[in-house]
Amino acid sequence: MTTGEMLRFTNYLKGVKQSKYPAFTKLKCYYSLLAHLEKLYGINAINKNEFKHSDPILYRLQQTVREELDATKKVKLERR
Repeated sequence: MTTGEMLRFTNYLKGVKQSKYPAFTKLKCYYSLLAHLEKLYGINAINKNEFKHSDPILYRLQQTVREELDATKKVKLERR
């Protein structure tokens, strides 16, 4: 992953997080970002440990997206 790619993904993540979008729209954005990362960089559950050590920056970005996804799910469920 280049610095430019990392910056683009990080800015997208921050934009979604700070937006006034409803929780459902944020969830779609986070899932879309995860799908893009998985497709572009070959991330999957099978090679997680290998991936974790080979590209720690990309791994941390993926974990951050998952944390935001989980936090958004939690907020959405608490509002019901």
